[in-house]
Amino acid sequence: MSYLKPGLTVEAASSICIERCRAQCCQGPLILCLSEEEKLIFQQKADGMGTPLKITLLGQSWILKFQDHQGDRCPMLDSETMKCLIYEDRPSQCHEFPSGRIHGCEISYD
Repeated sequence: MSYLKPGLTVEAASSICIERCRAQCCQGPLILCLSEEEKLIFQQKADGMGTPLKITLLGQSWILKFQDHQGDRCPMLDSETMKCLIYEDRPSQCHEFPSGRIHGCEISYD
């Protein structure tokens, strides 16, 4: 089930996230869960950009806490443009956002 507001295109949602929301879903005390494959891609991209990562194995998932990284945000979020630096290769958790109703989120189904 998609929780994107009815009639809202992915492009329009992305624009709202960047320009009005300033990527709040990519900042603060949030956790990104990564599969083994996503972790390898994420690490490779970070290494290529010289971006340090702290990723921890928890059960069968790899977790990345935004608060463990500079600015308490996803290390793949450009702090000036608020755009994802790996948008085309972003993890499934990011690709599927919003995965539920989120109070106050302009793109989430109410």
